[in-house]
Amino acid sequence: LALNAQAVRASVAEGYPDQDLVGRAWNLCRTAAYFFEGRETAWLKGQLLDYTRQYKYWRRLFKTRNVKIFTSWYKYDANHLPLADALSDLGGVMAIHQRAYESHPSAELTLGVDVMFGFSKASAEVERRSNSAIPYYVMTGYLGDHRFPLLRAEAQKTRAALQARGARHILAFFDENTIDDSRWYTGHELIRDDYTFLLEKVLVDPAFGLLLKPKVPRTLRKRLGPVAELLARAEATGRCYVFETGVLHSSFPPAVAAMAADIAVHQELWVATAGLEAALAGVPTLLLDRDGWSSSPLYKMGEGGRVGGVVFHDWPSLWRTCQEHWSRPGGIPGLGDWSILLDELDPFRDGRAAERMGTYLKWLTEGFNAGMPRATVLSDAAERYCRAWGRDKIIEIKPAIPYPSAA
Repeated sequence: LALNAQAVRASVAEGYPDQDLVGRAWNLCRTAAYFFEGRETAWLKGQLLDYTRQYKYWRRLFKTRNVKIFTSWYKYDANHLPLADALSDLGGVMAIHQRAYESHPSAELTLGVDVMFGFSKASAEVERRSNSAIPYYVMTGYLGDHRFPLLRAEAQKTRAALQARGARHILAFFDENTIDDSRWYTGHELIRDDYTFLLEKVLVDPAFGLLLKPKVPRTLRKRLGPVAELLARAEATGRCYVFETGVLHSSFPPAVAAMAADIAVHQELWVATAGLEAALAGVPTLLLDRDGWSSSPLYKMGEGGRVGGVVFHDWPSLWRTCQEHWSRPGGIPGLGDWSILLDELDPFRDGRAAERMGTYLKWLTEGFNAGMPRATVLSDAAERYCRAWGRDKIIEIKPAIPYPSAA
């Protein structure tokens, strides 16, 4: 069953588009009319109309298909709310699983779901401060950790290819994407500076190897503009490799580049999932913070230098430290070491996070298949998880600021 025809290629897939096109058009007309009452009123009423339309769509779909469980990773807008309400009214359960590291509360993170599978207690606190309402916050650890052993052979092959061309020291760099207008996100100019610095090192240092892991590989060369020519020259040395396959995001996760390198460098602190994955994979990982994001919990690991640390503020100091690290027998102690924070970021670190989530969903499914009511299904799954992994691994998140009641 495909909710969007563009999401599938198989001709046998059955589509289920939003059929209420007349209602949608009518809502748009009504919303436009509300502008006579002021922009704020128009926006609020428009949100209510859109909520009603989405609620009806999801309720119709779930009832027709007898859906009892819906899970997704996407949590960055309000569209999950009518979905969750429709499912709840039909006796079902809505679950969200955490995909990205989040360090600060935000209205964009606010959730209202039955179950959330999250990394840790620290992530749960971010949800609480974001005013989320989650009766069952289930700590699983980082959900991508099962991939590490599966990627080891690919990482070793990539590393060997660079070493065969003379690379003795290999650095992996994670590019978190850029956009045309730097007022709203990191602009192309900054990433061109990053790539220029690293690519020139490849061209002047025959012992240096570079692995590039862009978040959105298909746009990389366009985003680089004139720097793309420098990239081509670096690739020609055989000591620079780009993980470039993938339609939207890369076909390879950050861990494969990290495990092929001696040191990994993550570009930002406020979107640090790739850096977290590299560190969990056991690779010394540095953070480049040119934005001055000193409120980040990642600063607890210390600023980088001659005595270790993780956070750097510019490329020259980071590069000098890497060179010293590579020239010392045994390297600089503690450089890129996340160990003091890993318990806070992932209390398990055993490669079984996805297994924990999958098992929990299996228990929910078994409960519904047995004909149990929603409340019993939820409480029984939580009890089984607590017995298996500890009662501190499931908590209830109540909004930091209580929502007004319907009454």
